Amino acid sequence: SFKEKLLSVAEDNLSELDEIKAPSMLDNKKAIFIGNSFIYWGGCVTFIKNHGENEPIREAGSDKGYFNEVCKANGVDIDVYNYTYGGKNLDWIYDNSLKTKDKAFLESFDYVFISEAGQNDSGFMATMDKIIALFPNAEEIVYLAHEYSFRTNSNHIIDALPKLADKGVKIVAWGDLVYDIYTGEVKVP
Repeated sequence: SFKEKLLSVAEDNLSELDEIKAPSMLDNKKAIFIGNSFIYWGGCVTFIKNHGENEPIREAGSDKGYFNEVCKANGVDIDVYNYTYGGKNLDWIYDNSLKTKDKAFLESFDYVFISEAGQNDSGFMATMDKIIALFPNAEEIVYLAHEYSFRTNSNHIIDALPKLADKGVKIVAWGDLVYDIYTGEVKVP
């Protein structure tokens, strides 16, 4: 089942906790967040209105969302880039933004965080492969699996998580826990 596959991926990632380095591993690095409102409405990165005229804001980096602020509060100087677009899926972001960027710019990122929109896109894995290929020098590529994918049983996304993990993508399946809390399967004290 998809739940068993996901738990297997999560357990594999948990076994790596001993290898986690101090936050200084992010010092003087570049991170990019790619996705949609599932990332920016929580404040991880700031909301940037529209596409097109605001691309220079995205390309400047130095996003002021919570991710950047938590890093700075811990003495970590990281340059955070925000490529989140409300209501857009990863295929749209790839076609209308990422594939038009300079190769050297994309290859300069150390950390890549990706999250899909709410659609259960049958082309999800192919799109992920295209996006991953843009970042050959990244130290880590992380997929942020949000609650909506689990609540709507988005099988194209959920079933792809073990495949992504096999490709070296770190899976943060926080959405599974949120869904379990939402359904009452897990109780929060």
